[in-house]
Amino acid sequence: KMKRILLFVIILAVVSGISILDTEWQSWKSQYGKEYSSLQEEWFRREIWEKTKKEVLEHNRLADLGIKSYWTELNHFADMTPDELLSRSCEFPTELQDDIAEEFQARTDVIRNQSRDWREEGSVTCVKDQHKCHSCWIFAAVGVIESCYFIKYKKLYSLSEQQVLDCSGGGCKKGGHRIVAWDYINKARGLMKEEDYPYIAKVRKCYFNLKKSLRVNITYSKLPNERSMAEEVFRHGPITASIFVPKTFSRYNGKGIFDEKRCEGKGRHAIIIVGFGTENGVDYWIIKNSWGQRWGDKGYARIKRNANVCQITQDSYKTDVFKQK
Repeated sequence: KMKRILLFVIILAVVSGISILDTEWQSWKSQYGKEYSSLQEEWFRREIWEKTKKEVLEHNRLADLGIKSYWTELNHFADMTPDELLSRSCEFPTELQDDIAEEFQARTDVIRNQSRDWREEGSVTCVKDQHKCHSCWIFAAVGVIESCYFIKYKKLYSLSEQQVLDCSGGGCKKGGHRIVAWDYINKARGLMKEEDYPYIAKVRKCYFNLKKSLRVNITYSKLPNERSMAEEVFRHGPITASIFVPKTFSRYNGKGIFDEKRCEGKGRHAIIIVGFGTENGVDYWIIKNSWGQRWGDKGYARIKRNANVCQITQDSYKTDVFKQK
């Protein structure tokens, strides 16, 4: 009789667990508007989601114990495969990256133990979403122009990533590089506002109109290290950089300072550095991402500074913007 009772309790516990998991799955799908083409696809996605859930819980347990320095969550990327997550790395090297600026190497007046957040100056546009298009390089290139233009000319415009996507020769599938975007804008002699050329996350026919554009010319140069990066951000404004993206980065919930030591991927992910600071003795960057406001801290993240996390120093650039007549 006791064995039967024990068996009944075990079965009840299993059924209850499945029921709770079913409820969580349905709630998560509803929260993020997830719909699947078939029952088979839903089973496939749920299996990934359940594995992600276990990894998130374990990671956060370690974070609560102080073993990890940041927390993760079961966000809208939770049903994606590792390859799908890595495919969001959308920036690839160009032959133009070898001209590294050396101007900071011998300087002794580098600012230390300071902080800066250009969002507080009103010089950063809202976080945008590249969606499934491999266009992070465009969002970083255009986003830094928006900020640089405001800092110099005191007007903040949300500019068109779609124009660069349609007209620069890049694409949603093959990715590109920020240099390609800046060179295209210089050749076109202008960049339209987002309201006149809205983003649709797929390539279409270019319909750039010079008369409706913000007439600008862009200059850029590479920064050699985190010291020079901080100097540039502090004195002049946001810069761009790129990182290798581990799967834990896609789950980052905005709490804590991201300091993953193992970062890998076939390509790099372009971001904007809008500030930096220090918390409890740990230096960090404030980065603006292009994965929408549901990710991280309303689209932002803090990444450990002076540790070259995910090789953030490998491909950082400062830019300047000049009006054209």
